[in-house]
Amino acid sequence: LVPWLGRWCYCIAEVTLILASRNRWLERYYASVDELNFHMRYAKFSAPLQRRLRRHLRRSFDLVRLRESRDLALSRLSPGLQGQIALAGAEHTWIRSIWWLRCCGSAFLVDLSRELVPDLYALGEKITKKKTIFILGEFGIVSRNGQVLVPGHVWGDDVVIANSFLVESANAIALTMAEVHTLSRDAVFKVIAQHPNEDSRFRQNCAKMALLRGVKKIATEVISRRRGLLSKNEFVRSMLKKFEPDYNDPTQKEIKD
Repeated sequence: LVPWLGRWCYCIAEVTLILASRNRWLERYYASVDELNFHMRYAKFSAPLQRRLRRHLRRSFDLVRLRESRDLALSRLSPGLQGQIALAGAEHTWIRSIWWLRCCGSAFLVDLSRELVPDLYALGEKITKKKTIFILGEFGIVSRNGQVLVPGHVWGDDVVIANSFLVESANAIALTMAEVHTLSRDAVFKVIAQHPNEDSRFRQNCAKMALLRGVKKIATEVISRRRGLLSKNEFVRSMLKKFEPDYNDPTQKEIKD
């Protein structure tokens, strides 16, 4: 009887430990849902709005849990395995979408992926962060500059250019609830500073992108000039002013040399 009792105690202890670790997130989620339900009942929200808020809360908890579990898993793996994770998986297809990242090393990509910040946007909400790279996650549809973007699309990858005239500044609007991962310009340059061996290649890619954007902008101005929308003096002053670097901007000192 005693051996069987010991085995049952061991099994109960193991099951309790598994359930306790599994319910850590569920407890936090249900506590937040209870608080939200209390507020919605007090404010007398409509039923459709209540469903939207609960769905948004559930998705936001999933994103936070995904980020924490990813960081925890990477911290326990070897550098080689971390690089393989950074280069594989549906959640990292954004690396292949940004052309100036394709030649970077795996260590750099691992550190850069850790700087990603998950966010959630509701229907009709504007995505207006400046100097930020946006990656549309596993769900959501976004409209930007007359285009409809689906999961996997990337925009704002030109934030590495110092001249603001060459950076596309069109905002985006969420057509549905959208999962968006963001990467700020400051975070990119922070990771670059930690990997000096990637600095030269990174600067070359920035120069190529700035050249391509400059040619496109000049062509647009020339077309406006030919259509009579700009005078000759206005055209010259416009081009000189727009391509003059702003050395007072501390964020441009990294590549102004």
